[in-house]
Amino acid sequence: MEKLATLAVVGIVLLAPWTALQAVTPVGPGFTPERPASLFDCQTPLVKLLASSNQALIRAEKVPADKLEINIEPRANGIQAIELFDRRRPASPDSPGAGHLGWVMYDPQTGLLLDNSADEQHPLQLTFNPQYGKQYQQCLQKEQRCATILDQMKLGPIIADSPKYVVRGKGRAYFHAAPTEQCVNESQFVIPNDKVQVVGYAALEPVEGEKNGYLLVGYGNASGWINVDRLAPLDEICQDAQAGAEAAISKAASPTAKYLVKSKKLYFYDSPDKLCQDEGGKFVVNGDSVTATHGQPYKDFLFVSYIHPKTGDKTTGWVKADGLAGQ
Repeated sequence: MEKLATLAVVGIVLLAPWTALQAVTPVGPGFTPERPASLFDCQTPLVKLLASSNQALIRAEKVPADKLEINIEPRANGIQAIELFDRRRPASPDSPGAGHLGWVMYDPQTGLLLDNSADEQHPLQLTFNPQYGKQYQQCLQKEQRCATILDQMKLGPIIADSPKYVVRGKGRAYFHAAPTEQCVNESQFVIPNDKVQVVGYAALEPVEGEKNGYLLVGYGNASGWINVDRLAPLDEICQDAQAGAEAAISKAASPTAKYLVKSKKLYFYDSPDKLCQDEGGKFVVNGDSVTATHGQPYKDFLFVSYIHPKTGDKTTGWVKADGLAGQ
């Protein structure tokens, strides 16, 4: 079955991993569904920078990066006023100032870090690991670059033939803040066989210089653009699995057979593939009796029917054969 299809949208031809897709009214530049206030986790290298500094209380209390909490207040000319806290000593009604380590001022452009906790008029210049300063500056530059791309990008609502896609290939598939490799978010990723949900928007034009195709998807609390080469439509996978099963069963006659469920819970699947579990969460339990319409397993699955002994309701679908015992 064809995995890729060309899509004409407002005179633009895009490469997309779906076979039936429609773009409706374009959305103006700057619109991104649920666009976060910060595209990347730039706070992590900043916290490491501060923890590595010679700020008096951080050094005296030996506060590690994973225990250092910060609150940033933007000031003029990009300077950041940063309040420091020790997570190990939370404030309380009896000790409202517990864990407070003071204030510092940081200029990301010059890399100057000042401690003005003791004297605001005569702040003390601090030292820190320059590696973290470089990482923080690079993250801020990337944030600004990708925000500009999003501000200029036009999106259109889409209707995909499969609302969910499955991660394919090897290793991590990273989310991107914008549909271009330069906006990869290395702190957010999915792995093979994870199922992602189509968000419902597509870029009407590719980012300049970008040759890869991307799909805007969500997974749990994360969302972003993922390279289409790492995605496959879930509906297509399940349809292919069902077609393969029907073809194989039609060539090999096998009588019906009765089985007893031996698993605590045995879930139904729409197709004989571990990715195609019934989204309604239907299952049978230990001791239930089911009838397999074809007695021999197909790829470790059996197509069975179950009749509820009290209601008479009938449920059919694929179940894993190793959860059954012959009667």
